Amino acid sequence: MSLESMIGQKYKLINSESKVRNTDCVKLANRCLVRFKEEFIDAMLIYEPISQLRIDDIQYRSSDSQIEMKVTFLSKPDYDDLINPQKMLVSNETFDVARTLSASNESECLYQLGHIRGLFAVGIWRSSDSFCGYLRKFEDFKEDNINGDSCNVYIFPLEKYYPISYELSRNLALDDRQKGFLKYMFRTFSMKDPLSHDSVSYKIIDIVEVTEFAKDGKDSKIPLYHRIYDNSKLKKDEKTILVGPGIATFTECLRFCLNSKELNCSSFSFCSDSDSVDCRISALIENNVTEAANKERDTKCSIFSINALRLYSKVPNRKFKKQISTAIRQSATSCAQECLHSDDCISFQDCGYSCSFNSFYTDSSSEYDEDCVIYYREVLHEYRNTGNKIVSEVIHTEMNLNLDQCASLCHGWTDGDTGCRSFNYCPRNINQMESSCSLTKYSVAISDTNSIEGGHCFNYELITQSNDKKNEESSALKLTKGTSELNSFAPCVYEKIKPKRLVTQSIVAAQSQYNIDNKKLHDTK
Repeated sequence: MSLESMIGQKYKLINSESKVRNTDCVKLANRCLVRFKEEFIDAMLIYEPISQLRIDDIQYRSSDSQIEMKVTFLSKPDYDDLINPQKMLVSNETFDVARTLSASNESECLYQLGHIRGLFAVGIWRSSDSFCGYLRKFEDFKEDNINGDSCNVYIFPLEKYYPISYELSRNLALDDRQKGFLKYMFRTFSMKDPLSHDSVSYKIIDIVEVTEFAKDGKDSKIPLYHRIYDNSKLKKDEKTILVGPGIATFTECLRFCLNSKELNCSSFSFCSDSDSVDCRISALIENNVTEAANKERDTKCSIFSINALRLYSKVPNRKFKKQISTAIRQSATSCAQECLHSDDCISFQDCGYSCSFNSFYTDSSSEYDEDCVIYYREVLHEYRNTGNKIVSEVIHTEMNLNLDQCASLCHGWTDGDTGCRSFNYCPRNINQMESSCSLTKYSVAISDTNSIEGGHCFNYELITQSNDKKNEESSALKLTKGTSELNSFAPCVYEKIKPKRLVTQSIVAAQSQYNIDNKKLHDTK
């Protein structure tokens, strides 16, 4: 399950009764942890139209006086294993004790099962006479492999099926429920101590959104690279091409491209035969490689392009309210490469093979659109969490962004001579229904910076070079071909190529997700 389909919430609990010490309350939870988790889940979901299948993980941590539960909710749980029936021969005595429902087909039977109030363990559908029924207790179910009737049997891992059916019929998205989770604040539940038989009550005293689960659209299925030409290799050019020394395999050539500090590698060619190996890397993006002047024919070679889309996160079903460039008909992958190598592009929008560059993504600058997706650079790895002392003097604030989006906003921010050096991020909590992202030109590490205690908020500071320095390097690049005008989308080739945005760090991190071995070498031949 990808991170984009998860939402995290952190709950803090204490004892709700003054006559019981918090330490005793925590000790009971530690001693009966499985039971405690069950009671906690029941307390959260008893009035919610979602099922326990939404809970992917629960992490428990306790101190002497307090309990912390970090819960990961799935936005769309996978019901396939749940609703797939088992074909079984069911005994006649099972039908004698089963409770019957009226249904003309199996789908209708499942629908009827979904509206049962109360507990049941087994659902049964017999197609020969359209029998639909259920058993309250699993012990009442009996097989008969000789004289039994062939049935589809639904054995549910959960006892409460009604909320599951509710989700199936309404396709509830977790985003619709996320703000509702905050009302769990001050909710109480009880658990009996099996030793003393006393009932101990627990109260939820704080709820905080865990922002690392709130990433949008990072698709692990996007390939690291793709082949763009067979029987060709990059033409040697001292300005835009580097030849890899001592390269023996395809894997080494790929790594040479990913780790290059001399240029911002976007494409590479690899040639191999029994006598020699040739590896060439280039800053040329895919659209440039198509030009005849940049490649030459060689039957032992192939040209590959690094997939820039891996460096972006997406916000589905959003489009910019104001378009600042002309839409061009091309894929999101090609658009990502163009955007990455343009000083004018901070994010881009893809509406079904229609791509346009734009400025910063914010919730306020965009609106819902069923067919569009906004992509923004993922740069959170370039920032470090400095703690919950936040800078009091800010230059800009946006609401309803996740942590990734806030980092991206800071990373590209310029306002005249002012750059963003750090940002304060406050996730949603019981006192703040929307997250806030505040940009600042100051660092909490500097002694004369005005800072305050942030409570639920944290400060994140750029750990690479400052934005001012990056802007100086970007402006020092000299164009020898094309133009950087935003509306033209014309590609650029640089006379002097420098690392522009530390692109390779992100790609190298993605490299670990793939098994790049000698089979890749075989595929290129």
